[in-house]
Amino acid sequence: MLAMTADARRIYTSNVADGTVSELDVPGRKFVREFTVAPAVEGIAVTPGGEQVWVGSNQAKTVTIVDPATASTALTIAGFGMPYRLAVTPDGRTVVITDPPNAVVRIIDRATRKDRATVKIPADSVAATAEFPGSPSPEGVILSRDGRTAFVALQGRSRVAVIDIATATVTGYMPTGAGPDGIAYSPFGH
Repeated sequence: MLAMTADARRIYTSNVADGTVSELDVPGRKFVREFTVAPAVEGIAVTPGGEQVWVGSNQAKTVTIVDPATASTALTIAGFGMPYRLAVTPDGRTVVITDPPNAVVRIIDRATRKDRATVKIPADSVAATAEFPGSPSPEGVILSRDGRTAFVALQGRSRVAVIDIATATVTGYMPTGAGPDGIAYSPFGH
């Protein structure tokens, strides 16, 4: 997985096998350094200005916040079933984290690092092939350009949930093919 700063100058990659995050200089086309984070890191997001990198550990079931300026861990947040994918709103104020085993999407205030809300995804119409049996398995997440809406791939329901971030409510669903995970958003309707 990778996350890019808003100015496209830095990319951070999660390195699952060795529990690290790599920092890449895009204009310089080079590796900068590596941070040790936690075992089996996968989901990753960076604040627009690059002040923080948020990284989910599938094994430890935590999210670690890394400060690239000091190359240190600022905080670790526990209590996840699996922090699978993460996204930061364009204003940098909110972090959205999917947690498929718990069938929830957590909306976290970046400044306080506390949950603003938890969106429970209903378990109706869950496929027998759900990665987490009985769970709609909210997995991939992408945000609208204005940061008001989260689009979450529901692997266990073959749908995308449309979530209003301010009210922490599911406002609708869109059908997909079977077992969606990764997701992208285009602001251009065609």
